[in-house]
Amino acid sequence: VLASYPAEAQLKTLVYPLTQVITGVVRIAQSSRLIPLRFQCVRFLHQLSASAHVDIPTASTLLEVLRCPDLTKKSKPSTAHAPHVEGLIRFSESEMGTKVVQDAIFAQAIELMEQGTDIYRYNVAFPELAAPIIASVVKFSKETKVAKWRGVCKGLTESLGKQSAWVQSRRGTVGEGPGSM
Repeated sequence: VLASYPAEAQLKTLVYPLTQVITGVVRIAQSSRLIPLRFQCVRFLHQLSASAHVDIPTASTLLEVLRCPDLTKKSKPSTAHAPHVEGLIRFSESEMGTKVVQDAIFAQAIELMEQGTDIYRYNVAFPELAAPIIASVVKFSKETKVAKWRGVCKGLTESLGKQSAWVQSRRGTVGEGPGSM
């Protein structure tokens, strides 16, 4: 409801408390099995941020997922199909640590990171927003042993770098700034 009617005066005041509640759920759900719940919360925050035009940082949550020990340890063999992470709240104990789950977690984290940065892609502060994300993804890329993940990370960092350069070039043509107000 808040994302559908963000301009309503009575509902706009609820954006901040709802954001705090969702962020609290993310902080409580620290188990690796609850990563899909964290992804659901990040999706809610992205939807709220885009519709209410407020800055809600979610990159740190997604970067925490990439640093999860279950994602970096050696995977167990499995013949199961890749889980549909968007429809889950938690993984079963037997699924954790399998290659298909690790790939699904990585793919979802990168997709949500792209979605989160796309919300602000034309914002004047985009280069400053993207810089820590780029640095963290580059660090993850150097540490991971999965070649496919390194390629995806490289694509993400290049995309964010190009958009940052574009925003900086456009920002440089504006004659006014905080000092001239």
